[in-house]
Amino acid sequence: MSWVQGPGGVDLDWDGVTALFPAAADSVTRLHRVIWEQGDPVLLELCRLRIATLLEFEAGLRIRNARAERAGLDQDKIGSLNLWPTSPLFSARERACLALAEQLLMDTSGMTDEIVGDVLKHLPPSECYALVQAVNAMETLQRGCLVLGIETSPEEAWLT
Repeated sequence: MSWVQGPGGVDLDWDGVTALFPAAADSVTRLHRVIWEQGDPVLLELCRLRIATLLEFEAGLRIRNARAERAGLDQDKIGSLNLWPTSPLFSARERACLALAEQLLMDTSGMTDEIVGDVLKHLPPSECYALVQAVNAMETLQRGCLVLGIETSPEEAWLT
């Protein structure tokens, strides 16, 4: 059941939330479109799916980023995402970024210089900062959908 309901007590999906709060929903959509247009689609998709897994956001797990697939992200790697720390399918760059994403999700105050330093071995500071902001935006969106009981992910609009 959604915590946000429309006229007549009907549960709202993302389109319904957009109709009730158009400016806020437009801001969320624009932010995510920029994230996906400017960032590495494979790294972002790996982070998005890992966040969805840890949050148990089933709606987010059902969709895939077409740009990431075109860039080489395959189902084998996605299926091994829970093994990212040790699986040979993941590069050192991907491992560093996933470690950062998990730490941000689970305990931001536990972020260490080592975690950030590992990312900075593979990304310039501006891209590391952009990754932090992207992870934050993905987490906020997914948690918001979970709290509101939205069962379809708005991410589908900018990922496919």
